Amino acid sequence: MRLFGRVLGAAGPVVALVAMAACGSSGDAGPGGGDGGSSSGSSGASSGTSGASGDGGQIDGRVPDGAPIDAGPDVAFDAPPPIGAGRVTLRLPDNKWHRVAATVGGVVEDLTTPMDAVSSGTDNFVNTSKDGNWLVANSGRFSCGSGSCLDLFAGTLASGAEVKPGGSSVKSGDARPAVSSGGNVIVYPATGGPHSVDLYAIKKTGSAWSKPLPLTEKSPFAFHHDVSIASDGSRAVFDCGADLYAQPPTSICEVATDGTGFQEVLSPGDGPDHGASHALHHPDYTPQGDFVFEADWPSEQIWKVARGSKSPVKLSPPTETDDNSPCVLPDGRIASLWLNRPGSTGNAHELKVMKADGSGSVMVLTGTDIVDIGMGCGN
Repeated sequence: MRLFGRVLGAAGPVVALVAMAACGSSGDAGPGGGDGGSSSGSSGASSGTSGASGDGGQIDGRVPDGAPIDAGPDVAFDAPPPIGAGRVTLRLPDNKWHRVAATVGGVVEDLTTPMDAVSSGTDNFVNTSKDGNWLVANSGRFSCGSGSCLDLFAGTLASGAEVKPGGSSVKSGDARPAVSSGGNVIVYPATGGPHSVDLYAIKKTGSAWSKPLPLTEKSPFAFHHDVSIASDGSRAVFDCGADLYAQPPTSICEVATDGTGFQEVLSPGDGPDHGASHALHHPDYTPQGDFVFEADWPSEQIWKVARGSKSPVKLSPPTETDDNSPCVLPDGRIASLWLNRPGSTGNAHELKVMKADGSGSVMVLTGTDIVDIGMGCGN
């Protein structure tokens, strides 16, 4: 069972970002300083052609709308090498955001308190880049009047700033943004476009950020949310459907971050019973560029589908039902929230990690009901 934040408020699509240092990146600069942290992900942020080989259905280096995005065989999207066990970003019942080391007995790190030291406020959503060097937040920090502005923090939490294009705050609404490794591409949902909720991308070139680019103008769906971004920033995968809260029918869609190649990756009817009354939710990329997601076929469990395939494979073991909201760690393991695990108490969502093939499940964080509004995985 999933919960969401408040309904999205009106949000214009105009946004820019303030660049900040990411720990461990060469050539980093402080908040707003030059092009610090921009090099590690820049190869995937150009014109939507990253990872494509041969023709791939491309026209002048761009993918025509509706055509499959041909990433070639086993494309890794310049995924960052794993560092340790990886970490999962999530919110606990104390209403604080945390990072949890993705191993049994892993350290639980409070993110909210050090973010408060930079600027006090409340975070609606926090998400991590795959390299772990960046955190993007939808929050009320930095004297945000709307309570839901867009902020970017260094992964060390030593610095952060509100996104203020032309000195004006961005009212992005209560929805989860995503940031690429290197911190140079952000995709976020907002109202004010042709649909009820659309996705926009912004990219950094040198020291400057581009104007927001609408990604879902050609979509037949009304709502686009729960976005994850490829590590190199070349594309994004997300929920697409008729409802903000991912009620059936909800599909999984993908688009290149240059706005081309929108496609419905998988629909409810692609499941085992081929029925439309199902919801696919909370997708993420594997290091190879395939898709992991939650689907209620018939109970909520974790599934995977290879790029270009319409034949999903269930990963959750049969005994692990109510398995929700997956994200993929840099080493390919999958973190998820298991609700009502046998032996648990209090109807709790608990953090589980399993191998990429669905085997070897271990419980990482138990005894507390993790808030099921979205998780992010990174180093």
